[in-house]
Amino acid sequence: MTRRRTIITITVTAIALAAAAVYFFNNPEQSNIFPRCPIKMLTGYDCPSCGAQRALHAALHGNIADAIRYNLFLVVAVPFFLLALAASLLKNRVGRAISLHILTPRAGFAYIALYIIWWITRNILSI
Repeated sequence: MTRRRTIITITVTAIALAAAAVYFFNNPEQSNIFPRCPIKMLTGYDCPSCGAQRALHAALHGNIADAIRYNLFLVVAVPFFLLALAASLLKNRVGRAISLHILTPRAGFAYIALYIIWWITRNILSI
């Protein structure tokens, strides 16, 4: 691993751990430090990401059922982004194998399609 890649990896990891600590120690339902959804405030409809902050807080506390209840789409989004991050950081055989499946236009379009379907479904069914 090159020095630059090591620095980037350490920086990204530190930022992720700091963000996780903020969400672990602060409940988005009770704290004013977290932003509110502008789409929800303007339209009254949930965006695809509504509930993600609460879901992250619940997941960090081991409440997976609550996390899924807050935002079901995170079940798709988190693994996708973790694999994409791993593929980007790992420049070995494993990273290339992940990239062949995750970092492709087809996978990107599938993710966007699922995102839009989730957005429509959650507002029609009030999920």
